[in-house]
Amino acid sequence: MQGLLTSAPRLVILLISALCLGLLPSRVAGSSPLAVVLVGAALFAAAWRLARHEGGRLEAGRAWLARNAHSAGLCSIGIGLALRLAWVLAVPPRQVSDFHEYWGTAVNLLRDGAYWVGGPDGMGRWYAYRPPGAAAVLAAGMAVFGEWTYLPALINSICFAVAAAALLRTGECIGEREAGAAACAGLALWPTGIAYTGMAASEPLFLALISASLWLISRQPAAGVSGLLGGVLNGLAVLVRPTVLPMPAIWLLSRWRDRSGATLVRLAPWLALASLGMAAAVGPWMYRNYRLLGKAVVSTNMGANLYLSNNPDASPDYNETWVRAVYKEVGYDELRHDELAAARAKEWILANPQAFLRLTIQKLPVFVGDDGSGVYWSLRVPYDYQGKLYGLLLAISQAWWGLVWLLVAAGALRRPSAFSIGAVRIAAWTVAMFLFTGLPFGVQPRYHLPMVPYALLVCGLFFSRRDELNGRRQPLGMGPVS
Repeated sequence: MQGLLTSAPRLVILLISALCLGLLPSRVAGSSPLAVVLVGAALFAAAWRLARHEGGRLEAGRAWLARNAHSAGLCSIGIGLALRLAWVLAVPPRQVSDFHEYWGTAVNLLRDGAYWVGGPDGMGRWYAYRPPGAAAVLAAGMAVFGEWTYLPALINSICFAVAAAALLRTGECIGEREAGAAACAGLALWPTGIAYTGMAASEPLFLALISASLWLISRQPAAGVSGLLGGVLNGLAVLVRPTVLPMPAIWLLSRWRDRSGATLVRLAPWLALASLGMAAAVGPWMYRNYRLLGKAVVSTNMGANLYLSNNPDASPDYNETWVRAVYKEVGYDELRHDELAAARAKEWILANPQAFLRLTIQKLPVFVGDDGSGVYWSLRVPYDYQGKLYGLLLAISQAWWGLVWLLVAAGALRRPSAFSIGAVRIAAWTVAMFLFTGLPFGVQPRYHLPMVPYALLVCGLFFSRRDELNGRRQPLGMGPVS
């Protein structure tokens, strides 16, 4: 059983990395399925060769990183902050689309003391359509700095520093210092993360919370204040984006029979504390919604998001036609709107399973094949800029994204025994959770951003010491070396 628990998350992350590598050119060239397979196989073979490579400058770099991991991580945070400052000075923030809505919701919250968003036509008030986390943090900043144009840049820079420091500390507390430092550096140099600096977006806050939660959940002893606080932070992340609601199951799956040998009985107090912390953070919001709507919900937009991509005219592109038809039918009854949209989406899926499967496959390139959303939303949309610099920035974004998945595969191939560590398993299973739970819903290229810190932690394994078994390389699929 322990060998299976070690091998399964590693196999999953290897399959996902091969898929992502194959999909990289598809958003640009509209690649055929055969091209996706061939590109993925070629890049995966390159990752395998990288994992086997020894000596030379790469090995010298690993040795230096092993000696200076903490200093390198702190230096990366400083470089990341400098790059983000340079970006917002060069590209002054303009809030558009959902970012403009977050900004307006924060203004309303500060002014009225009540949280709500406008209905689909911009009129009326929906009180639980989106969880309040991102808008609440913006409103708190406005209470201090007013409606300052660069307020999102300040908040997002702090969030980056928290997320990067959490990845660094996660690596240190699980005995993978080099991996933590490399993940910290990867986050610092992330083109989309840099370009998002000035946007009133939920993603930077979300990444900070889930990264800090991962660090606390990974600490030893398993049962203690760290588990409770890790659960609280994950609960706060739910109030930004509900996609991490299933995390207690991931924690249990990842920590059971890890290298500490923890059994279900030993894990019970830790899991109970973490789940209690999560419930303590989410509970007041759900109770508030029960008082207002008569149902304890986290969000009332899940049905609409499901119906966006599962209807008679569904495609990978964003189209609200059928969701708006439900709105015209039920008006401002947000709970009924959510329930009816979800019911009709499920009816369509059950009646059209082949179309649902085909559409899910078609959404893969949108979800994980493009990491250019940062420059798109901060440069092209608000400024309508499509010059050579924009093309170069998109190319850099894609190159970074491709390198991450290349090193994710190489790291998983190089360090099989690392998947006996709870935090590494959490990273692998959470990447899979975001991918497979997100695909049935409406997708956009920016929806994969929560995968990044977890992918970077696995990516960082490429920079750690290599597994050996009696002087030979450890073969694929074996459990940890005892």
